[in-house]
Amino acid sequence: MAWDDALKADFNEIVMYNNYITENSGFGTHQGVKGLEYERVMVVIDDEEARGFQFSYDKLFGTSPLTASDTKNIEEGKRLHIDRTSRLFYVCM
Repeated sequence: MAWDDALKADFNEIVMYNNYITENSGFGTHQGVKGLEYERVMVVIDDEEARGFQFSYDKLFGTSPLTASDTKNIEEGKRLHIDRTSRLFYVCM
């Protein structure tokens, strides 16, 4: 299935992807990128597209409620998805 999708890509998308993976793009777009290493950083805020499970933009911005587990973790002083997510934003400062 992934190959079917890849073969449907426009040639321009392939060129842009090649620029990205060979580090010839103006952007570094993964979670480990440190903002000061690049002149500009693009932040895409979309929980579904991110496909991550240890962070939540929706919870950070209050568009999704905290779960009972989140509330318990707050009471116990444990790290939350919100904490992890907020750390991602330092790259765009």
